[in-house]
Amino acid sequence: MELIERSDKELQGLAEKFKIPNAKKMKKDDLIEAIEKAHIKMKVKLEAEARAELAKEAEQKLTALGIDPKKKFKPSPETVSIEKSQKKYFTFHNLEEEGVKIALRKGEKYRFELYDGKIHCLPVWLVENLRKTATYPIYAQRKNPLTSLEYSALVGLRPRFGFDELEDAPKDVEFGVVIDKALEAKHLPQPVLS
Repeated sequence: MELIERSDKELQGLAEKFKIPNAKKMKKDDLIEAIEKAHIKMKVKLEAEARAELAKEAEQKLTALGIDPKKKFKPSPETVSIEKSQKKYFTFHNLEEEGVKIALRKGEKYRFELYDGKIHCLPVWLVENLRKTATYPIYAQRKNPLTSLEYSALVGLRPRFGFDELEDAPKDVEFGVVIDKALEAKHLPQPVLS
C-alpha cells in the first residue's frame, strides 16, 4: 500500500515508529515526505551495519586461512576512478522503467542505489561510465543489395538512464540520495497548488 493511500492515523503511527518530531502538526504531504526520508535513512543505517558485520566475518575467514587481514590489497581501477572523481549533484531518471530504483556496484568498495526522480550525490566518473555502457542496441531491418535478403543491422544505442547535472557537491558529502530540502526546492519541480 502506498503512503498516500494510508489514513492519517496510520501515518501518525509510522511517524511515531520513525521518531519524526512535530509529526502531529505536519500536513499530510509533508508527513509522507518525512516518513519516506526517515525510511531511507533507516535503510542506509541498516546497510552500513550489515556491511560492518560482513567485513568482520571476512576478516575472521582471512585469519582462518592464514592471510593477514591488515594487508592492503591493490584497489580495482573502478574504485580508484571513483575516489579521484569530482562529486556533483545529479537528478537520476530511469528511462527504462519509470519510478523504479536501481542498485549497482562499481569496484569492490562502492554500492549505489539510484532512485528515479531524486537528487543524488555521485562521482562524475560513474555518470559518464553509465552514459557509455548502460545502453540498449537499436536494430533495424536492412536489405542486402546483392542478395535481396533482409538482415538486422545495429543503427544506434538508446540510453537506459538519464542524469541531469545540477551543481558541484562539497567534498565531505557522502555518495547517495540527497535529503536536503533546500537543494530539492532549488532544483526539483514544485507542485502547483490551486
